Amino acid sequence: MNKISLLILLALFVNFGCGKKEKVSSEQNPRVTQNDSSSNEATELKEPVTPVEEPVTPVEEPVTPVEEPLKITVDLDTVDFAEVEVRDGLQYIKGSSDPYTGKVLKSFDNGNWQMELDLKDGMPDGKIVTYYKSGQKKEESYFKEGKPADGEWLGWHENGELKIEIIIENGETISEKYWNNEGQSVDSRAESEK
Repeated sequence: MNKISLLILLALFVNFGCGKKEKVSSEQNPRVTQNDSSSNEATELKEPVTPVEEPVTPVEEPVTPVEEPLKITVDLDTVDFAEVEVRDGLQYIKGSSDPYTGKVLKSFDNGNWQMELDLKDGMPDGKIVTYYKSGQKKEESYFKEGKPADGEWLGWHENGELKIEIIIENGETISEKYWNNEGQSVDSRAESEK
C-alpha cells in the first residue's frame, strides 16, 4: 500500500471510527447525559469529546524490483558535435562569438554514442567518455580547464574487460596498470593491445 492510501485510510479511521458504536453511560463518563435508557434514543454529550488517535503502523509490502529500460536524458545545454568548431584552441557553436559551455555528443552512423564531452568556456572541463561502435565504453577521463584532472582515467577493451587504469595526482601520472582482453594483468600498454 502506498503512503497516500495509508493517509486516506488514517483520515477515514479518525473521522468515522471502526463503525462499532458503544453506548456510554453517565457512570462511565460524567460528561454524558442519557435520555430514557429503555428507548433507542441517542446519547447526548455535555461537552465535546476529543477523539483519541491511536498510532497506525503502516505495513510495508515487499517491493519487487522492476527493471526499467535505460533512459538517456539530454540537457538543454547539449549540442551535437557537428555544431561545434574549434577556433584558437577553443570550441564554439558554429556562428557564435562565445566559447561554448555545455555537453557535446557525437554519434556513430548506427546511432550509438561515440563521445560525450563536457566543455566550460570552450575547453574540456569535466568528464569525457568515448565508446566503441558497439556501444561499449572505451575510455573515461576527466579534465579541468582544458588540462588532465586529478583522478582515475580508465580504458576498456571492446569486450568490456578493463584495459588501462591511470591515476593522476597534482597533474602527474603516479600509477599505470594494464590488462589484456582476457582480464589478465600485463606489464605495458603494448601488451594490453594484444
